[in-house]
Amino acid sequence: SLAIASAAPQDSLMQRWTTFAGIALAELVLLANIGSRAWYHMELTPLKYGGFFAPVVAFIMSVFAGLTVPFLGSRQVLAGGKAAMEGVIRNAIFVA
Repeated sequence: SLAIASAAPQDSLMQRWTTFAGIALAELVLLANIGSRAWYHMELTPLKYGGFFAPVVAFIMSVFAGLTVPFLGSRQVLAGGKAAMEGVIRNAIFVA
């Protein structure tokens, strides 16, 4: 919807609403991603519901989990000081 907003007439109502819809959709997807990771790392059991609307229920539950207990974990956490400085230098060299 953000591509549609860029094609809409400038400063129009349609452009504002499609931009808002695109941002809201992006936020929902990010919350669902963060919530599903939180659900996994809290070791909660999967939903027992397996009906027709199971994907919708799972999406709503993951968005709710993303709002209430977001999980922003890293693979590795280094201690401060020398280890942190080595990591920053190594990343700087790798990027350069």
